[in-house]
Amino acid sequence: SLGEWSLKYLDYSERKHSEKTFFEEKKPAFKRLFSIIGLHHNESVERLTPDVASKYIQDLVGPYTGSTANKDRKNLSAAWNWGIRTLGMPFLNPFQVTEKQVQNKKNRYVPPIEDFWAVYDAAYCEQDKRLLLTYFHTAARKYELFRLKWKDVDFINKRIRLWSRKNRSGEWRGKWIALSLDCEKTLRDQFKLTGRKRYVFVDEQSGLPWEFRKDFLIRLCEFAGVKYFDYHSIRHLTAVTLYKSGVPLADIQAILRHEKATTTDTYLKSLLDEKGKGQKALNILPG
Repeated sequence: SLGEWSLKYLDYSERKHSEKTFFEEKKPAFKRLFSIIGLHHNESVERLTPDVASKYIQDLVGPYTGSTANKDRKNLSAAWNWGIRTLGMPFLNPFQVTEKQVQNKKNRYVPPIEDFWAVYDAAYCEQDKRLLLTYFHTAARKYELFRLKWKDVDFINKRIRLWSRKNRSGEWRGKWIALSLDCEKTLRDQFKLTGRKRYVFVDEQSGLPWEFRKDFLIRLCEFAGVKYFDYHSIRHLTAVTLYKSGVPLADIQAILRHEKATTTDTYLKSLLDEKGKGQKALNILPG
Protein backbone atom coordinates (compact mmCIF):
# COMPACT_ATOMS: atom_id res chain seq x y z
CA SER A 1 0.00 0.00 0.00
CA LEU A 2 0.97 3.64 -0.29
CA GLY A 3 1.10 3.91 3.48
CA GLU A 4 3.42 0.93 3.85
CA TRP A 5 5.72 2.32 1.17
CA SER A 6 5.90 5.77 2.81
CA LEU A 7 6.47 4.47 6.35
CA LYS A 8 9.16 1.99 5.35
CA TYR A 9 10.98 4.49 3.15
CA LEU A 10 10.90 7.20 5.82
CA ASP A 11 12.26 4.73 8.35
CA TYR A 12 15.10 3.99 5.92
CA SER A 13 15.64 7.68 5.17
CA GLU A 14 15.88 8.63 8.85
CA ARG A 15 18.75 6.17 9.24
CA LYS A 16 20.42 6.93 5.91
CA HIS A 17 20.14 10.66 5.31
CA SER A 18 21.12 13.75 7.29
CA GLU A 19 18.63 15.21 9.76
CA LYS A 20 18.26 18.29 7.57
CA THR A 21 17.46 16.18 4.49
CA PHE A 22 15.05 13.95 6.38
CA PHE A 23 13.10 16.65 8.24
CA GLU A 24 13.20 19.36 5.55
CA GLU A 25 12.81 17.29 2.37
CA LYS A 26 11.86 13.62 2.73
CA LYS A 27 9.21 13.78 5.44
CA PRO A 28 7.48 16.96 4.16
CA ALA A 29 7.34 15.48 0.63
CA PHE A 30 5.21 12.56 1.83
CA LYS A 31 3.11 14.82 4.05
CA ARG A 32 2.27 17.03 1.08
CA LEU A 33 1.68 13.99 -1.12
CA PHE A 34 -1.09 12.57 1.06
CA SER A 35 -2.64 15.95 1.86
CA ILE A 36 -2.94 17.07 -1.78
CA ILE A 37 -3.09 13.99 -3.99
CA GLY A 38 -6.43 12.65 -2.69
CA LEU A 39 -5.29 9.04 -2.26
CA HIS A 40 -5.60 7.14 1.02
CA HIS A 41 -2.74 5.39 2.83
CA ASN A 42 -4.50 2.03 2.42
CA GLU A 43 -4.75 2.25 -1.36
CA SER A 44 -2.50 0.24 -3.64
CA VAL A 45 0.63 1.85 -5.08
CA GLU A 46 -0.77 1.03 -8.54
CA ARG A 47 -3.27 3.89 -8.02
CA LEU A 48 -0.36 6.33 -8.15
CA THR A 49 -0.08 6.47 -11.94
CA PRO A 50 2.08 8.89 -13.99
CA ASP A 51 -1.03 11.00 -14.69
CA VAL A 52 -1.84 11.26 -10.97
CA ALA A 53 1.79 12.04 -10.10
CA SER A 54 2.03 14.67 -12.84
CA LYS A 55 -1.14 16.41 -11.66
CA TYR A 56 0.14 16.36 -8.09
CA ILE A 57 3.48 17.97 -9.04
CA GLN A 58 1.67 20.64 -11.08
CA ASP A 59 -0.81 21.33 -8.27
CA LEU A 60 2.09 21.97 -5.87
CA VAL A 61 3.15 25.08 -7.75
CA GLY A 62 0.11 27.04 -6.58
CA PRO A 63 0.37 26.83 -2.79
CA TYR A 64 4.15 26.31 -2.88
CA THR A 65 6.83 27.02 -5.51
CA GLY A 66 8.30 25.42 -8.57
CA SER A 67 11.41 24.70 -6.53
CA THR A 68 9.38 22.83 -3.89
CA ALA A 69 7.55 20.88 -6.61
CA ASN A 70 10.82 19.82 -8.19
CA LYS A 71 12.30 18.81 -4.83
CA ASP A 72 9.24 16.67 -4.10
CA ARG A 73 9.49 15.16 -7.58
CA LYS A 74 13.15 14.26 -6.94
CA ASN A 75 12.58 12.90 -3.42
CA LEU A 76 9.46 10.90 -4.26
CA SER A 77 11.16 9.52 -7.35
CA ALA A 78 14.07 8.35 -5.18
CA ALA A 79 11.59 6.81 -2.74
CA TRP A 80 9.83 4.96 -5.56
CA ASN A 81 13.14 3.61 -6.90
CA TRP A 82 13.92 2.40 -3.37
CA GLY A 83 10.50 0.71 -3.34
CA ILE A 84 11.29 -1.05 -6.62
CA ARG A 85 14.49 -2.46 -5.15
CA THR A 86 13.16 -3.43 -1.72
CA LEU A 87 9.36 -3.82 -1.92
CA GLY A 88 8.84 -5.08 -5.45
CA MET A 89 6.85 -1.99 -6.48
CA PRO A 90 5.90 -1.40 -10.15
CA PHE A 91 8.95 -0.80 -12.32
CA LEU A 92 7.48 2.32 -13.94
CA ASN A 93 8.35 5.24 -11.66
CA PRO A 94 5.46 7.75 -11.99
CA PHE A 95 7.53 10.65 -10.67
CA GLN A 96 10.45 10.00 -12.98
CA VAL A 97 8.31 10.55 -16.08
CA THR A 98 6.73 13.80 -14.85
CA GLU A 99 8.07 17.09 -16.15
CA LYS A 100 10.06 19.50 -14.04
CA GLN A 101 8.32 22.73 -13.10
CA VAL A 102 9.58 26.24 -13.75
CA GLN A 103 12.01 27.20 -11.00
CA ASN A 104 11.19 30.29 -8.97
CA LYS A 105 13.54 29.65 -6.10
CA LYS A 106 14.42 32.65 -4.00
CA ASN A 107 17.95 33.30 -2.81
CA ARG A 108 18.45 32.69 0.89
CA TYR A 109 18.11 35.88 2.88
CA VAL A 110 21.30 36.93 4.65
CA PRO A 111 20.62 39.53 7.35
CA PRO A 112 22.73 42.64 7.88
CA ILE A 113 25.19 42.16 10.71
CA GLU A 114 23.36 44.76 12.81
CA ASP A 115 20.14 42.71 12.57
CA PHE A 116 21.94 39.67 13.95
CA TRP A 117 23.16 41.69 16.93
CA ALA A 118 19.68 43.14 17.44
CA VAL A 119 18.34 39.60 17.70
CA TYR A 120 21.22 38.65 19.96
CA ASP A 121 20.36 41.55 22.29
CA ALA A 122 16.69 40.53 22.21
CA ALA A 123 17.48 37.05 23.53
CA TYR A 124 15.93 36.75 26.98
CA CYS A 125 18.40 34.36 28.65
CA GLU A 126 22.15 33.98 28.64
CA GLN A 127 22.08 30.47 27.18
CA ASP A 128 20.21 31.75 24.13
CA LYS A 129 22.81 34.48 23.64
CA ARG A 130 25.59 31.90 23.87
CA LEU A 131 23.79 29.66 21.40
CA LEU A 132 23.47 32.48 18.86
CA LEU A 133 27.09 33.57 19.28
CA THR A 134 28.29 29.99 18.84
CA TYR A 135 26.30 29.70 15.60
CA PHE A 136 27.90 32.89 14.35
CA HIS A 137 31.44 31.90 15.33
CA THR A 138 31.32 28.32 14.03
CA ALA A 139 29.04 28.59 10.97
CA ALA A 140 27.36 25.47 12.34
CA ARG A 141 24.23 23.95 10.86
CA LYS A 142 21.13 24.05 13.05
CA TYR A 143 21.19 20.46 14.28
CA GLU A 144 24.98 20.46 14.79
CA LEU A 145 24.72 22.69 17.85
CA PHE A 146 21.47 21.12 19.06
CA ARG A 147 23.29 17.79 19.34
CA LEU A 148 26.67 19.21 20.46
CA LYS A 149 28.16 17.30 23.42
CA TRP A 150 30.80 18.43 25.87
CA LYS A 151 33.12 15.66 24.71
CA ASP A 152 33.22 17.51 21.38
CA VAL A 153 34.48 20.74 22.95
CA ASP A 154 38.27 20.72 23.37
CA PHE A 155 39.26 23.71 25.47
CA ILE A 156 42.91 22.61 25.67
CA ASN A 157 43.47 22.71 21.92
CA LYS A 158 40.84 25.42 21.38
CA ARG A 159 38.68 23.52 18.94
CA ILE A 160 35.17 22.12 18.56
CA ARG A 161 33.94 19.02 16.75
CA LEU A 162 30.71 19.26 14.76
CA TRP A 163 28.91 16.13 13.60
CA SER A 164 27.04 15.94 10.32
CA ARG A 165 25.62 13.44 7.84
CA LYS A 166 26.02 15.99 5.06
CA ASN A 167 28.11 13.69 2.90
CA ARG A 168 27.71 11.21 0.10
CA SER A 169 27.55 8.15 2.36
CA GLY A 170 25.01 9.64 4.79
CA GLU A 171 27.14 8.48 7.73
CA TRP A 172 27.72 10.59 10.85
CA ARG A 173 31.12 12.24 10.60
CA GLY A 174 32.71 14.63 13.05
CA LYS A 175 35.08 17.41 11.98
CA TRP A 176 37.13 19.65 14.22
CA ILE A 177 37.25 23.38 13.62
CA ALA A 178 39.10 26.02 15.58
CA LEU A 179 37.45 28.00 18.35
CA SER A 180 37.67 31.75 18.20
CA LEU A 181 38.63 33.47 21.44
CA ASP A 182 35.11 34.87 21.89
CA CYS A 183 33.49 31.51 21.21
CA GLU A 184 35.84 29.79 23.64
CA LYS A 185 34.88 32.29 26.36
CA THR A 186 31.20 31.82 25.56
CA LEU A 187 31.44 28.04 25.83
CA ARG A 188 33.41 28.27 29.08
CA ASP A 189 30.55 30.37 30.47
CA GLN A 190 28.07 27.79 29.22
CA PHE A 191 30.09 25.03 30.88
CA LYS A 192 29.25 26.58 34.26
CA LEU A 193 25.57 26.02 33.45
CA THR A 194 25.50 22.62 31.71
CA GLY A 195 29.00 21.21 32.25
CA ARG A 196 27.61 18.33 34.32
CA LYS A 197 25.24 17.37 31.52
CA ARG A 198 25.95 15.42 28.35
CA TYR A 199 24.88 18.12 25.93
CA VAL A 200 26.15 21.69 25.70
CA PHE A 201 22.85 23.46 24.96
CA VAL A 202 19.68 22.09 26.56
CA ASP A 203 16.07 22.96 27.17
CA GLU A 204 16.13 24.37 30.69
CA GLN A 205 12.74 22.82 31.50
CA SER A 206 13.40 19.26 30.29
CA GLY A 207 17.17 19.19 30.56
CA LEU A 208 17.26 17.57 27.12
CA PRO A 209 18.67 18.94 23.86
CA TRP A 210 16.29 20.62 21.45
CA GLU A 211 15.16 18.86 18.29
CA PHE A 212 13.41 21.65 16.40
CA ARG A 213 12.83 24.89 18.34
CA LYS A 214 11.16 26.22 15.23
CA ASP A 215 9.71 29.43 16.65
CA PHE A 216 12.81 30.56 18.55
CA LEU A 217 14.23 32.86 15.88
CA ILE A 218 10.79 33.87 14.65
CA ARG A 219 9.95 35.31 18.07
CA LEU A 220 13.33 36.98 18.52
CA CYS A 221 13.22 38.60 15.07
CA GLU A 222 9.72 39.92 15.78
CA PHE A 223 10.78 41.24 19.18
CA ALA A 224 13.89 42.88 17.71
CA GLY A 225 11.84 44.39 14.86
CA VAL A 226 13.98 42.92 12.06
CA LYS A 227 13.22 40.80 9.02
CA TYR A 228 13.09 37.08 9.86
CA PHE A 229 16.17 34.97 9.25
CA ASP A 230 16.80 31.33 10.14
CA TYR A 231 19.72 29.36 11.55
CA HIS A 232 21.21 28.66 8.14
CA SER A 233 21.14 32.38 7.36
CA ILE A 234 23.54 32.88 10.27
CA ARG A 235 25.88 30.37 8.62
CA HIS A 236 25.76 32.43 5.44
CA LEU A 237 26.25 35.64 7.42
CA THR A 238 29.44 34.22 8.93
CA ALA A 239 30.78 33.43 5.47
CA VAL A 240 29.90 36.88 4.15
CA THR A 241 31.45 38.61 7.17
CA LEU A 242 34.68 36.64 6.81
CA TYR A 243 34.83 37.32 3.07
CA LYS A 244 34.29 41.07 3.51
CA SER A 245 37.06 41.07 6.11
CA GLY A 246 39.52 39.69 3.58
CA VAL A 247 39.70 36.06 4.73
CA PRO A 248 40.84 33.84 1.82
CA LEU A 249 38.03 31.93 0.16
CA ALA A 250 39.81 28.63 0.76
CA ASP A 251 39.72 29.21 4.53
CA ILE A 252 36.05 30.11 4.43
CA GLN A 253 35.21 26.94 2.51
CA ALA A 254 37.12 24.97 5.11
CA ILE A 255 35.28 26.60 8.00
CA LEU A 256 31.97 25.79 6.30
CA ARG A 257 33.09 22.15 5.91
CA HIS A 258 31.65 21.70 2.45
CA GLU A 259 31.75 18.05 1.36
CA LYS A 260 33.57 18.47 -1.96
CA ALA A 261 36.97 17.22 -3.04
CA THR A 262 38.47 20.66 -3.49
CA THR A 263 37.11 22.12 -0.26
CA THR A 264 37.93 19.00 1.74
CA ASP A 265 41.54 19.18 0.57
CA THR A 266 41.69 22.85 1.48
CA TYR A 267 40.06 22.06 4.84
CA LEU A 268 42.73 19.54 5.75
CA LYS A 269 45.63 21.78 4.69
CA SER A 270 44.57 25.14 6.07
CA LEU A 271 42.33 24.62 9.07
CA LEU A 272 42.82 21.42 11.04
CA ASP A 273 46.14 22.38 12.54
CA GLU A 274 45.45 23.55 16.07
CA LYS A 275 47.44 26.75 15.55
CA GLY A 276 46.33 27.23 11.96
CA LYS A 277 44.54 29.81 9.93
CA GLY A 278 41.09 28.78 11.11
CA GLN A 279 41.47 30.33 14.54
CA LYS A 280 43.09 33.46 13.13
CA ALA A 281 40.27 33.82 10.62
CA LEU A 282 37.48 33.26 13.14
CA ASN A 283 39.02 35.67 15.62
CA ILE A 284 38.10 38.58 13.37
CA LEU A 285 34.40 37.92 13.99
CA PRO A 286 32.95 40.42 16.46
CA GLY A 287 31.95 38.95 19.79
